[in-house]
Amino acid sequence: MLGVLVLGGALALQPDLAGIPLNQVIVSGDSMTPTFESGDIVLTHRRNTYPLGAVVAYRAPAEASRGPLVIHRIVAGDARRGYIFQGDNRDPWQVTPEHVLGEASLRVPKAGAAFTFLREPIEFAALAAAVSLFFVMRRQEEAD
Repeated sequence: MLGVLVLGGALALQPDLAGIPLNQVIVSGDSMTPTFESGDIVLTHRRNTYPLGAVVAYRAPAEASRGPLVIHRIVAGDARRGYIFQGDNRDPWQVTPEHVLGEASLRVPKAGAAFTFLREPIEFAALAAAVSLFFVMRRQEEAD
């Protein structure tokens, strides 16, 4: 049982480990409000092309100050020349297709805080130890 919980948690945090073509983005900030709120988790899937209006996660250019992953809406461009992205509350950005990770396919409101916590090795290990201890204690009680 514990193994299933740990495996499920690991796959939820990093679905690409199992070959599932999804990426997850934890929304931070208000650039996509009201579509997404800070703390939401958005799962994205890669496509060959993306239509205008699609909400897509991409790797920010090195000179960007908004962090390594950004999720915005396509407002112009195409897969050949690159896309112009704009947050629902931000100015547009131009991004080349190789930086695009995938289109938003699922939103989990406010789940980002828990996943951010579990991404830290010490916190994840502490939670795994606590869950393991719970099951060991429960088995011990059943044995008595």
